[in-house]
Amino acid sequence: MRDEQHARAVAGWISRAATTIRELAAQHADLAGHVAAGSGSGASDGVGIRGTKVAPDLPIRPEVVDLRGAIERDAKRYASLVRGTLRGTVTVPVGTAGRLGMIAEHLAAVHVEDGVLAAEVIEAMWDHHRDASRIVDPPRGLRPFRIEDPCPVCGFPSLWVDPKGWRIGCGMPSCRHIWGVADPVLASNAKEDAR
Repeated sequence: MRDEQHARAVAGWISRAATTIRELAAQHADLAGHVAAGSGSGASDGVGIRGTKVAPDLPIRPEVVDLRGAIERDAKRYASLVRGTLRGTVTVPVGTAGRLGMIAEHLAAVHVEDGVLAAEVIEAMWDHHRDASRIVDPPRGLRPFRIEDPCPVCGFPSLWVDPKGWRIGCGMPSCRHIWGVADPVLASNAKEDAR
């Protein structure tokens, strides 16, 4: 029974991560529209307390440019690592969206071959997704939502995702465990409990 729970927890973790990576590809494209200064919400007027200038006028938002660059670098790096892990059986697409799609598509196979690499990829992609969601509209809004996976600690299907805090928690009053959304503990806790 515990092995089945562990397998379901891992499959759910991989599935959520693949969905997040696909959403990140869409967010990366949306970020291009937020590069210009004055786009998005969060832009400061650049005036300090005493009317002094606190930031130079820039025609672009550096945080958006930096985030797009980080996503592009990680997509290129992890796509190459995925290809190497799968022994060259997949081709690496040219664009960032294609690379992210390829990573999402082959994430389960990478987890089978190299669980540490899969966890590293998932953590990096969740971080980029969280940062991009602060700039573009979050894909699910900021309301918590329920997922069907059972809690790896108590076994009840009572897990909730809090997108605002980027956490997954058990809703059972007797359990109440909380994890980060990119934390593979959802899969590893079930395995440890089986021992």
